[in-house]
Amino acid sequence: RIGVIGGGASGMFSAATAASHITQQQSETKVQVDVLEATTKLMKKVEISGGGRCNVLHDTSKSVPEILNGYPRGKKELNGLLTKHFSPSDAQKWF
Repeated sequence: RIGVIGGGASGMFSAATAASHITQQQSETKVQVDVLEATTKLMKKVEISGGGRCNVLHDTSKSVPEILNGYPRGKKELNGLLTKHFSPSDAQKWF
């Protein structure tokens, strides 16, 4: 049994990734992934965020520099994530 603490964006992404890896293993052992959230609503902060900046998937035809122009704070950190690890197209495929 796997417990993920926090039902925000990172917690939900982690839970889904763990479940995906477990499924790919095709093991006979049944494993359950539980998300443990202190509030009554999962993804609450994601729901209230906005301005179009929180969703880099809305137009994956945009270049990374064009997407980064919408992020005045955190542009540097997001640039490394989007160019080295997980592009908007990768995220769209993952979902």
